[in-house]
Amino acid sequence: MEAGTRIDPKIIEQIKKQLNTINAAPFFLCVSGSDNYGFASENNSDVDIRGAYYFKDPRNMFCLPIERKLTLEGEYFLEGMKYEWQLHEILKFYRLMSKSNMNILDWVFSDCWIIHPPEFLKITREKLREVSREFINQNLINHAIGWSKRMFDTDWNNPKKILHSLRPLMTCLYYLETGNYEPNIQKIIKHEMFVKYHNLVINLIELKKAGLPTNQILKQQAIKTYDELKKILENRKGEIPNVKDNSHIVDLIIANIRLRTIKQYNLIDKS
Repeated sequence: MEAGTRIDPKIIEQIKKQLNTINAAPFFLCVSGSDNYGFASENNSDVDIRGAYYFKDPRNMFCLPIERKLTLEGEYFLEGMKYEWQLHEILKFYRLMSKSNMNILDWVFSDCWIIHPPEFLKITREKLREVSREFINQNLINHAIGWSKRMFDTDWNNPKKILHSLRPLMTCLYYLETGNYEPNIQKIIKHEMFVKYHNLVINLIELKKAGLPTNQILKQQAIKTYDELKKILENRKGEIPNVKDNSHIVDLIIANIRLRTIKQYNLIDKS
């Protein structure tokens, strides 16, 4: 099922209502999690909504407690489905992007965008993706390996955990091989480099959807695949630019967004 078809307008209303309490609005919203990674189940009981927001009056961010102006989270239950959201204020969002944060890249390259940046900001999804690609550096590899290791150390009887362990490594290697960032593991395994892992991934997805544990054969295949992918990625890490300070670029982007917002909402004092 396409993730976007499961987003009831009532959910968007709830997110906007919460943002209104701090005089803010969505910058963009997307679906992430299993839906974005290519192994969602028909009977999924939750949907992860991610994105960023901006203050309608940028001056408001200086009047809020620090925890309120960085990340907004919430949840809403509708017809047996749990919707969870996490939105970063644009400053935090772009700072994380500039550090090649894998979560942020997964959101930006999600196939299911619910809300796009407002027209007055003159930032399209394509432009946002272009900027995020320019920021990609070796932090991405570090993040992916760390993420995979955390999943690796959990429950190898759970096919979902295994998929979450393999997917970040495959996403990074796919980027190295093609120059394209792809969060969806089912799209990745169609590439010739990953054909050998196709059956393993599909079998794990089918087990996850059926709510069944991993058998011993698949478990051993998965562990071998994890070790192999991790070693390849570590050996190819040098193909991605070194980490560098992009804060000056972020400052320019944020300044432009703030100025356009001030103009849009007629906040300039002409007296």
